[in-house]
Amino acid sequence: MKTTTVWMALLALAAIVPATSFGHARLRLDGNVPPRNNSTGLKSGPCGGIARTNTPKVLTAGQQLTIQWEQVINHPGYYRIAFSPSGDTGFDDNVLVPMFQNTIGQQFFETTITVPSTPCTNCTIQLIQYMTENDPPSLYYSCGDIEIRAAGSNPVPTSTPNCAK
Repeated sequence: MKTTTVWMALLALAAIVPATSFGHARLRLDGNVPPRNNSTGLKSGPCGGIARTNTPKVLTAGQQLTIQWEQVINHPGYYRIAFSPSGDTGFDDNVLVPMFQNTIGQQFFETTITVPSTPCTNCTIQLIQYMTENDPPSLYYSCGDIEIRAAGSNPVPTSTPNCAK
């Protein structure tokens, strides 16, 4: 096959592959609040259509928490971090970081937040990437499941060891 034919085939393939198959940003897989899945291309809010997991990160009300995320394709814009106390609703009423400026060329980001003071078992941290080169901005979503326990409570359930012989 001639080189020209190969390039033409690759260009034709690129034209039919949707742009949404390439991702942009997500919570870090190895971060303090991992994302629900490994996709970086979730364009529908509030959490990209990804269902809640059975393994929330257990946190303590009022603690300091470093949120980490990564950008896989550079775009001008900013990030917003918000919190849902229940059922992936109420993010707009619970914004923790309204605007974290994107630095072009930087791949990994982090910021420290104070965990909300109200305990909850079905709560979520949401990251939105706002790509401002478009009007209106294109948005990418990533969510991580959390559980918030009251300060002074045991943050991790423990079992009683079996000491009987």
